[in-house]
Amino acid sequence: MMDGLNIVEQRRLTAEEWQRHFDEQPKSGKRVNEYCTENGLTIHKFYYWRTRLRELAGESTGSSFVECRMQEAAPGCPVVLECTGGYLLRIAAGFDERTLKRLLGVLAKC
Repeated sequence: MMDGLNIVEQRRLTAEEWQRHFDEQPKSGKRVNEYCTENGLTIHKFYYWRTRLRELAGESTGSSFVECRMQEAAPGCPVVLECTGGYLLRIAAGFDERTLKRLLGVLAKC
C-alpha cells in the first residue's frame, strides 16, 4: 500500500474471457460500471475490448447517421428527437447547446 492506494497488478484477459464478460454483463442486470467494479475490470478497458472485438467480428462500431428533414415548427412547439434506445427528447426553443451535447453523450453510452 502506497499513500493509501492499494496497487494490484491484474493479468491480461484473453479475447475469450472478455467475450464472456460481454455476454454476462447484460444477463447480470447491472450497469456496466457496477459489473466492472464487481468483476475487477476497468470501464475504459471494458469499452475498448468490446469495440475491438466487434471490429474483429466485422460488426459496425461507429455511430450511424440518418437523414433528417426539418419542417417549419409552429412557434412554441419543441423539436422532438427520437434516439436509439427509445429515448424521446423534446427540445424547447432557446435550449443550451452544451447541455444538449452532454446529454446526447450520456445517452450514447447507455
